[in-house]
Amino acid sequence: EGRACLTLAVVHDPEHSDFTPDLSHPMRELWRFPWERGEATPAGRAHRAAGHGPDRRTEQPFVGMEVDGVLADGDGEVEPALPFFRDDRAAVITGRPESERARIAAWLASHGHAGMALECRPDSLSGPALVARYKAETATRIGCTHFVESEPQQAILIAALAPHLIVTWWSAERGRPFTVGAAPGAGALPDPAPLQFR
Repeated sequence: EGRACLTLAVVHDPEHSDFTPDLSHPMRELWRFPWERGEATPAGRAHRAAGHGPDRRTEQPFVGMEVDGVLADGDGEVEPALPFFRDDRAAVITGRPESERARIAAWLASHGHAGMALECRPDSLSGPALVARYKAETATRIGCTHFVESEPQQAILIAALAPHLIVTWWSAERGRPFTVGAAPGAGALPDPAPLQFR
């Protein structure tokens, strides 16, 4: 083409970039390289906000997990069939409504997790697709790198909605995790307009 050189980048932001590479893919949505996930964690964000450069110690995995399956009987007496996570590197993001926050917090405290962050869906949201979307958007907002889900359909929807998360379906029956990858098909996911929640 008669050029002295070409500039190449994997992706660029066409709305905010001052320079457009010759060869690049425009990305307008959230996108991260796998090794950048840690920068979005609460500890990673705080470290960067303080003006510090990269530090792997602040970029340890931060896990979003749901406990809907172990709360399903309504009395909170079921022993958790979930893997152990440190309270400072995990948050419960439940499909249970905000009106159940006190019961869920009491259940977490009774199982030694009083300090774990808790996010409950707004009472107005219902249906598997919207609940999965709530979990995916909340995990992204608070800086999760991973998400652990005990219901396989929810795990698939979350993986399709948030490809930057490493999503695991935790099978209580088998007592082991399965990593889930998914891509949305046409019309398979809820409307991309932002959900209205805190």
